[in-house]
Amino acid sequence: MDKKILRNKMLHMRNQLSDEECVKRSEQITYHLINTDAYQKAEYLLVYIHYQKEVMTDQIIMHALSTGKHVFVPRVSGKDMEFYEIHSFEDCNSGFHGISEPSESCVSFPEVCCTVTSPSEKNTLQNTLMILPGLAFDSTGHRLGYGGGYYDRYLAQTGIECTKMAVAYSFQVIIDVPHEQYDVRVDTVITD
Repeated sequence: MDKKILRNKMLHMRNQLSDEECVKRSEQITYHLINTDAYQKAEYLLVYIHYQKEVMTDQIIMHALSTGKHVFVPRVSGKDMEFYEIHSFEDCNSGFHGISEPSESCVSFPEVCCTVTSPSEKNTLQNTLMILPGLAFDSTGHRLGYGGGYYDRYLAQTGIECTKMAVAYSFQVIIDVPHEQYDVRVDTVITD
């Protein structure tokens, strides 16, 4: 199936969820995620702030902050995205497409913990977990995002290699996601 057609189909299905259903499913996904070894062992958490009917991440973020993890959320500038550390949701303002983003005073992820000096250098961070959004996923880790390529570019440009988890409603996991060579694969998909 063509990526554009699949995106539209998944957006339509997701938008059919009631607010109550989003909350209930997101709570189940949060429970499953915070009980994984990867989450338990992570010192650094790179996680999106949900928008509209995406899997809600506010409970994940609050749990991570309450357990002493360093939490980083994305801010978009043009075609680029960078993660910045927050200590509460008060560190965020309305940003790209109305999505909550970290304020200008927040410190970037590489400044806090990385030693990568060039994009060709790889920095494997075993104590780092990235939680990615998306519209569709398959069992081999292929991910269909929104088409902007922000996560693919971020990982390619920074050289950061970490555990990558996606959170998704169960209907978003399908047999085969169309993909390109440069598309980032996730290690695990957590569903309700």
